Amino acid sequence: ERPAPDDDGVRDPADANGAIERRPQTVPMRSALTLDQIAQHDPLRAKQIVEARIDALNAIRMASLRSTSGNDWTLNKDKAGQITATLRRSGAEKIRKFYGISITPRGEVRLVREMVPEMTWQDGRKVPTGKDVEATFAEVTGDAYCALTGEHAEDLIGRRGAHEEFTGRDHDVTGTGDLKQAARTNLETKAVRALAGMSAVALSDLAAAWGCTEQEVERRCYQGHGYGKSADRAAAKAA
Repeated sequence: ERPAPDDDGVRDPADANGAIERRPQTVPMRSALTLDQIAQHDPLRAKQIVEARIDALNAIRMASLRSTSGNDWTLNKDKAGQITATLRRSGAEKIRKFYGISITPRGEVRLVREMVPEMTWQDGRKVPTGKDVEATFAEVTGDAYCALTGEHAEDLIGRRGAHEEFTGRDHDVTGTGDLKQAARTNLETKAVRALAGMSAVALSDLAAAWGCTEQEVERRCYQGHGYGKSADRAAAKAA
């Protein structure tokens, strides 16, 4: 009986005579040290590792912001005048790839009906009429993972109502297909905001990324809460 060749397909000359009994050799594997373990033995090295990680994350964040434009952000102003920027759907699609964010929906999009306040337009803004009406909502639950940081976001809910206005529609939604897709998109946008830290971005960050002033950032972006009536906001952006 001829001995079988080694795993690499090359026969050892001594095997042909059966003179050597070859035994599998095991190589001990060393697991990588954790940052805590490194810090115990070499605090300076641990500090260098942390600083390098921070620098890398800051560089990726700046590059991701640089890939966006004013149409990818909505500015909101609080009562104290503090302004922050919230990432929109279009921006989430751009930034997602920098962080390696994956979203996994759980189950199908479900349709629910709820009573909501009836709204009407008055002086360029929507105001309640004092009545409640039945509206259809699409909801989808999902989890997300960021390959860059290793962080998870669980039990996120994407939700849109048929009476709402959103990207792709400038009037009330009439088809459930569009409504379900809007809920999925809302889930994806929420995931990117949560895992990339894009829910409340400072104007100074966008100004630094775009190489402009904060006033120019305000001019470029959509204006949301705290900026007056809808008509005033639209006129300000067009100016």
